[in-house]
Amino acid sequence: MTSTTKRWMTVIALGCVGCSAGAESPVARGGTAAVGGGVVTSSIAGTAAPTVASQESSGPNANPTSTAMLAPMETRPDGRCNQDVDVVFVLDVSGSMTPELTKLSAEVGMVDAALQTKNLPSPPHYGLVLFVDDVAVMNMGNPYPNVEALKAEVDNQATMTNGNASREVMGDPLNFTWPENSLDGLYAAATQFKWRPSATTLHIIFLITDASFWDGMTPSSGADSEAPIPGFDHVSKHSYKETIDALRMNQIWANSFAAKTGGPPDGMTAPASHGQYRGISVDVGKGFFEPYMGQKSIPDATGGSAWDVDDVYDGKISLGTPIQMTIEARQCAMYPQ
Repeated sequence: MTSTTKRWMTVIALGCVGCSAGAESPVARGGTAAVGGGVVTSSIAGTAAPTVASQESSGPNANPTSTAMLAPMETRPDGRCNQDVDVVFVLDVSGSMTPELTKLSAEVGMVDAALQTKNLPSPPHYGLVLFVDDVAVMNMGNPYPNVEALKAEVDNQATMTNGNASREVMGDPLNFTWPENSLDGLYAAATQFKWRPSATTLHIIFLITDASFWDGMTPSSGADSEAPIPGFDHVSKHSYKETIDALRMNQIWANSFAAKTGGPPDGMTAPASHGQYRGISVDVGKGFFEPYMGQKSIPDATGGSAWDVDDVYDGKISLGTPIQMTIEARQCAMYPQ
């Protein structure tokens, strides 16, 4: 495809796959950007098209009458619209994440297959960062040689998570708290992965988690039930603002598949997606679907997208399709100012 118009028509056509009854419809949450189900909201600069109604899935924070702006892409001044693509997955590998890790492994191949058809200047690069309360940048920050190598590592992590619900990435100490370290995971991805030059490459991250995050020693939810356990040194090295600054400095579009409710099991009836590992009474969506401490959410601050990871668990949306469509919509777009 050689023009912005053709590329934008492609995004709309992909979205219309979700127009039929019962098809998946990954939609915007909490005002952040999203791509899918025929709806695109974004902080990309440009003239907005007419609004279209979107249907949120049910839940405590659902908004069944929300509207979203359909925003066009912009190309860079030289009109180039077929950038290289660097994708880094930042994955929560704590005990409740086995289904999501397994699904990512099964569906990441479709993302690669779609990119292979685009005749990119060079093959896409894939990176991986893992976190629980600690963080590990995999493959020393180098891109994996191919998507199969990435899938093999995700499969390996899913197996380890399934075998030890209290694991940390580095193995010690055990994880007995509900918040996890998304901030240091994102910061590490932004600063330690070997990104190609932003002038010629789309930089994009997909964070997958079902928990609140540590901001220093403070849980982002602010809930007493998620307070640190004495004797366990849970602390993020980087603040929320430092993390967003690092993402923006490297022109990274940060997207999240995150939970909206969670926290420790609380005896309340919870949907199956929460499993035995988390409750339903704590708002863990701060910073992902809504502002955090007066600052924009991470996706909103970086022009990214956000989806409810419980919708993935429940089979309402896939991982692969929203990822594929988000890359399609962001490629050659101007990074938000």
